[in-house]
Amino acid sequence: SPDTVQTLCMVAAFARSETHITGIGHLRYKESDRLESIRQILSDMGVGVSVDESGITIFPGRMRGATVDPGDDHRTAMSAAVLGLGAGDVTIMNAECVGKSYPGFWDALREAGLV
Repeated sequence: SPDTVQTLCMVAAFARSETHITGIGHLRYKESDRLESIRQILSDMGVGVSVDESGITIFPGRMRGATVDPGDDHRTAMSAAVLGLGAGDVTIMNAECVGKSYPGFWDALREAGLV
């Protein structure tokens, strides 16, 4: 599902070796250019990433904290939250944009003891 690709990319940042995901060029044409969003977030956090016309390659590395601006893209915000669960110090601007698809997202993370 195209809606899970961003989260898969964030999880791939914790892999032991590089991850290639292809056939996802259409993600450039969603609520935002999601491939560029993934690249920017991972790069800002110190993860190597390469994007081309059809996909993305993620090279895991030592992560650092970052501030993420998902714009108004709810899936970008939620996937950045997943990255933050494992990487630590992540601040998500405009976090309320998740309300578009999952208004209880932050409450669910709190109830699970994750934030």
